[in-house]
Order: sequence, then C-alpha cells, then structure tokens
Amino acid sequence: MRRRRDVAAAADAVARLDRDRALLRRLSDAARASQTRIRSHEGALDAWAEAFEFALDAPQRRGSALPRAPRDRGRLAALPDALTEPVRRARRIVHADAGDEWPHWSGNADEALFEELRRFGGR
Repeated sequence: MRRRRDVAAAADAVARLDRDRALLRRLSDAARASQTRIRSHEGALDAWAEAFEFALDAPQRRGSALPRAPRDRGRLAALPDALTEPVRRARRIVHADAGDEWPHWSGNADEALFEELRRFGGR
C-alpha cells in the first residue's frame, strides 16, 4: 500500500494518465457518472425535499407516556441542593472566546488518541 503523502507516486500516476489517454477517458467518464442522480447537487436537493415531504405527509404519532427524564449523574448532583449553585458559581470560568469552552476541545489528549483519530480518518 502506498503512503498518501508519496509525491513521487502521485507524479507517476499523473504521468501515466498523460500517457494512457484511454485510461484517463475511462476515469473521467466514471467520475462524471458517479456524480449523477442523488450524488449530484440537484439530486441531493431533490432527495432531501422528498424525505421532508414524506415526513410531513406521514400520520402524526403520539406516545401514550412521557419518556423518563435522564438522571443527573454528575458530581454536583451528589451535593445537597443548597450547595449546588454556590459551587457552580465558584467554578465559573471566563473564556477568551467561544472556541475555548467545552465541548469543543480541551487540548488534553495523549498520542494514542491522536493515532486512533488518524486511523479513523484514513491518514
């Protein structure tokens, strides 16, 4: 398997397409064909419109009971009610901008997490 950052391999592939015009034509035709129907801009818009129309036309359904409210399992929930809000106020952090606050990114991660993310992303 070739590495994704193999510039020489990429240059070889481009040179091969330059030499083999039939291959270039087949790849171009396949790329063009792959962007039709639902994979085209118009096709995707039509599919979304169809899905929304289907949802709007479906009969309404109502449950017979309310779902259970989720139970707060955080550390503050273990405190007596009289202490919860004062602790929240004492812990309040002023952030420089919206990107600094949770859940965006804490910056705390080990190399294993980064490697897992790279593998997931195919890099």
